[in-house]
Amino acid sequence: GPFRNPGKKPYVTQKSIDNSLFIDDDGKAYMFFVWMNPDEQIWSVRLSDDLKSTLDDTWRFVTATLPDSWETKGGWLNEGPMVVKVNGTYVLTYSAGDYKSPHYGVGYATATDIRGPWRKSAANPVLCHVGGMNGTGHHSLFKDAAGKWKIVFHAHAAPDRIHPRCMYVADVAFSGSGHDLKMSVSKTFTTCEKDARDLP
Repeated sequence: GPFRNPGKKPYVTQKSIDNSLFIDDDGKAYMFFVWMNPDEQIWSVRLSDDLKSTLDDTWRFVTATLPDSWETKGGWLNEGPMVVKVNGTYVLTYSAGDYKSPHYGVGYATATDIRGPWRKSAANPVLCHVGGMNGTGHHSLFKDAAGKWKIVFHAHAAPDRIHPRCMYVADVAFSGSGHDLKMSVSKTFTTCEKDARDLP
């Protein structure tokens, strides 16, 4: 820091949550976010070169809840979008269901163009009830110091209690490319020692 917002205004004025930034190989930046209109759907928009505003003609619908699927077990919404690029393929990871639901989990979709179309994997969810825990969702992907993919996610405190949610880290593996790209999450995970009550 310090971080500043010189314009004193939001990127998106419509009711929205869960934004994340993706910068492509060509330096173009995109924001993925959830637009609550009224269902929670995932959208994207390209940002200006200085990252201070959105380009109005670049709004694109990305995905919404699939009816009669694992996504509807805990609520009718897709949220927490994040995009990474693997083997030349754009990979969108997202959570489905309400975070209070025991069935809250993570799925992924692929695209060969950042503008879509996006195809959800038939293998979804890739993270749900891992380790017998409830509410395993809302996550981020990152590479560790050795360059290995990891996923950090939260889960309910106990089978009969949501809060304070705890955070966990697991290994992620990718194979293939294009719409044939496969993502898998390890069944073993690392527990973060501190919970929310211990933080300053």
